[in-house]
Amino acid sequence: MSRLLFAVCAAAMFAACSPVPPDVVVPTAGPTATPTAGPTATPTAGPTATPTAGPTATPTPTPSPTPTPTPVPTPGVVNLSASALNFTATGASNAQSTSASQAHYSGAFTATTTTCTGIATISPSSGTTFTVTPVAAGSCTFTIAGGNGQNATLTIGVTTTTVGGS
Repeated sequence: MSRLLFAVCAAAMFAACSPVPPDVVVPTAGPTATPTAGPTATPTAGPTATPTAGPTATPTPTPSPTPTPTPVPTPGVVNLSASALNFTATGASNAQSTSASQAHYSGAFTATTTTCTGIATISPSSGTTFTVTPVAAGSCTFTIAGGNGQNATLTIGVTTTTVGGS
């Protein structure tokens, strides 16, 4: 055994080695393995995503132009069928009427007064035709108002004649 150890030691340490008995295997350096390239993985193309068409936008139709509004004419002056009423007697049997009109106005007219109290009455207070009833001798005015702040004046004159001095 010492001989084997010496031979192995001598072989490992020295280039020249003493003969080794035939039953002893001495390792020797063999060819060095050189790595070889194996097959190279080649990438393969997988399925390609194909875009699909989505919903197609429908264009909004161009709106037609908004018509230009036709201007509404401003109501004109208030016209009365009779702008003055004269009475020679009093009472409902002597009543007279007048009608109001106004261009570009179809609403009701309003009658007001500050001077006719005790002289004459007017009815209705709102409408298009007015009835004036004389009450006593005197003179006064009614204002007949229409649209757009327009109005007309109705002048009233009431005279009475006394027969026989009473």
